[in-house]
Amino acid sequence: MKLKQEIGEWSESVTLLQGILEDAPDDPEANLLLGLTQLRMGQAALAIWPLELAGRNPEYSDQADLGLGGAYIQLDQYDAAVEAADRVLARNPDEPELRAGALRLRASANLGAKNPQAAIEDVQRILAADPSDTNAAVLLAQAQ
Repeated sequence: MKLKQEIGEWSESVTLLQGILEDAPDDPEANLLLGLTQLRMGQAALAIWPLELAGRNPEYSDQADLGLGGAYIQLDQYDAAVEAADRVLARNPDEPELRAGALRLRASANLGAKNPQAAIEDVQRILAADPSDTNAAVLLAQAQ
């Protein structure tokens, strides 16, 4: 299942994952992979439900919320994207990688919502922890 995704065979992954979910509709890993695959295929609206299901499992909640945030941004639902990022931040006060990802997500959502000051504040937090973060530098340039 992961192998098909790793080599970029997205539509085949969807078919396999849907088959798994027919037998086990609440499988959090399969829902997470389905949602992320749909997101990569540009099907943000279809990604929401499986990511929400995956997010109910604590083991997958951070990945699911980061995926949800990306889906919400694609759907211009910036407040929902900020909420997803906030959930990841609340659960991970001491996890630098997850915090940086959630801060980037929230900054992107705030840029979409025409709230550049909030985006700048998040990007500054990222750059304070890792001045070499080029993604954060790009976000900062977009916000200014």
